[in-house]
Amino acid sequence: MSTSWNNTTADIFTEEINMTTSEPSNFSYDFNWTTSEPSNFTEDFNKTTFEPSNFTIEFNRTTYEPSNFTFDFNETTYEPQNFTYDVNMTSYEPYNITNENSTSETTPFIFTTSVPITTKKPGVCDDNPCQNGGTCREEKGIAKCVCPPHYAGENCTDVLWCIEGEGKELCQGGGCTFDFQSKLGRCTCPDDKYYNYERKKCEVVDRCPFISKKCNEENNEVCKNGECQCKDDFKIDSDRKCVPNFCALNPCKENEDCEDIENDPGYVKCKCKEGYIFNGDYCMEDNVCSVPIKLKCQQICDIDTQSCDCYSGFILQSDNKTCVRESSTKLCSMDCGVGTCVEVKGSDTCLCPPTHVFNGTTCIDLCTANQIPEGLCPDNACIVDKEMVFKCKCDGKFAYNENGFTCRRKHMCTEGGGKETCKKRNAICMEDFSHPDGFTCKCEEGLGEDTDGTCKRKCDLPSQKEKC
Repeated sequence: MSTSWNNTTADIFTEEINMTTSEPSNFSYDFNWTTSEPSNFTEDFNKTTFEPSNFTIEFNRTTYEPSNFTFDFNETTYEPQNFTYDVNMTSYEPYNITNENSTSETTPFIFTTSVPITTKKPGVCDDNPCQNGGTCREEKGIAKCVCPPHYAGENCTDVLWCIEGEGKELCQGGGCTFDFQSKLGRCTCPDDKYYNYERKKCEVVDRCPFISKKCNEENNEVCKNGECQCKDDFKIDSDRKCVPNFCALNPCKENEDCEDIENDPGYVKCKCKEGYIFNGDYCMEDNVCSVPIKLKCQQICDIDTQSCDCYSGFILQSDNKTCVRESSTKLCSMDCGVGTCVEVKGSDTCLCPPTHVFNGTTCIDLCTANQIPEGLCPDNACIVDKEMVFKCKCDGKFAYNENGFTCRRKHMCTEGGGKETCKKRNAICMEDFSHPDGFTCKCEEGLGEDTDGTCKRKCDLPSQKEKC
């Protein structure tokens, strides 16, 4: 029989055992009880045996708070028996114990009892919270650690070399430890990494020198962590080829689509999304009437409905573009060019198409009249065009969109000669639309710009030679 009791709250425990045996028997009773709160414990044990028996009772009790313990044992035996009674009690607080033993015997029996009882109040330093050889001292009921040389902190876990010495600056990119036997400190890293003391960070161990095959540089492959992978800013496609993926860096602006230039890795094309047009600064929402020539309306392009319409006195035809005069509308003889001359309230006037405007004499194109829609073209610059009447002026840092009418940002590195210019300076070309040239030349890592604008090793620069 075994009983275990683990109590963390104050409680009252009462147990009564009555046992009578008429046959030879072996009986074991094991009781384990731990309490962390003040408790009352009472056990009443009555035993009667009529045959030879072996009886063992083991009682283990631990209490951390003041408790009352009462144990009452009554035994009557009529045959020889072996009885072992072992009580182990540890108390860390004052306690009251009452042990009443009553034995009635008619035949010889062997009785063994062992009752070691220890009482002790735990000290704050018993568990010794001090690490790394620190000494615990009690001060006003509180454990204080006296740390050995090179250690500090509440529990002596801080290494002075790491928190105040060279390690603080040196190991900022990893862990830090100090060997007190060799008197040397070092920076630590997780498995499969080593600490680069020059760069002050943990880096992956380079296994590339040990791989058997070479990576295909023509396929933009490089060795990383012991295997061939695509270069940075490249991705593998369905054909297992490494193709440019510079668009993943989101180089384009809002409402722009990005397109990697496959034959010129590192460069991308940004163009307005469908339904947007470039106004010289950003891509704005397109309205078919924003480009007057788009619908080819004869008279009116309605911005709200984005469709063609006619002036009063005219009827829109089935092609949804041309207009026919109603019989009541009077024409006139004034030369309106591409427009129509009508008489309105006794006066002659010209009804012009969306691409033109009446200047009081005839219909002239919006570009000549300096009345193109605001924001349609960069700097509102336009040129007259025979086919489209007029179009935006797209030169310098601008190029024509696919519609041949509006502009887009030119990719100055690939389309504006920037790549070739920077190559002559041993630099790489970076798109910079705010720069007058639309690009800038940047030296690669480890190189610096000389007085003539070329990129050279920093130690070859006159201003850096003394530092090398």
